[in-house]
Amino acid sequence: MISVRSLPARLVPLDAVALLLALAAPLVAQTNTAAPGLTAALVRLLDGIPGFTAHLDVRQVDAQGKETLNAPMKFSFLNAKLRGEIEIAKLKATEMPALAGSAAKSVGLETVVMLVRPDLRESQQYYPAFKACIHAPLGDEELVPLKKSVKLSKQPVARETVDGRPCVKNKVTITDADGVRYAADVWFAPDLKNFPLKVKAADGGGSLELHFTNIKLEKPDAKIFDLPAGTTKYEDPADLTQAVLKKFLGDAFGGK
Repeated sequence: MISVRSLPARLVPLDAVALLLALAAPLVAQTNTAAPGLTAALVRLLDGIPGFTAHLDVRQVDAQGKETLNAPMKFSFLNAKLRGEIEIAKLKATEMPALAGSAAKSVGLETVVMLVRPDLRESQQYYPAFKACIHAPLGDEELVPLKKSVKLSKQPVARETVDGRPCVKNKVTITDADGVRYAADVWFAPDLKNFPLKVKAADGGGSLELHFTNIKLEKPDAKIFDLPAGTTKYEDPADLTQAVLKKFLGDAFGGK
């Protein structure tokens, strides 16, 4: 195994690569799994909307009201497939060092693409700069709520304005066959085919909020949900880190 500490001083960018890959994978995944079942619940909420693109802000707050995650992204949806494109420089989290954005740019790791593919029972984190991907199976907590037999109930509780748009706030509950319930407050916009502009769910003692803006109710190109040809897939983020470090070493010394 390559040790970053043992590398020559002139290869300092390797430190940034190892750090960013170690941090980016769990932080990007956190935007999808911070509240169990939320992704699947969101797909059910979008019944009747086959596809769209938007800007999405994912914000997580702990029990003390402190923000622990703020992840703005370009978001696309098509027939239950989800795609989020995140710029590391804009990702804020308590675990992310202050200079992570600058470090990301210096080593070509500005962007991470998150893909959720229920049809493949898989989630994917794609790194365009390295043409590499970390993939993991989707658990039942993400897939079960997608089934049409699962009960979804909405209870209107208020009329509120979100981003200047009239919305109906609902208490939404999804209950699976085992009686497991996923609950959230959802703000639906009637003039956007009842699009859920904002979703807020409990997460431990805190909360996780999804907020959509710049919504375009047009189907995105299906190709953007597929990994590019030649992408190398890894199950363990550590294996990807090692592969990238070896590549940097090879490039630095003229090898392979």
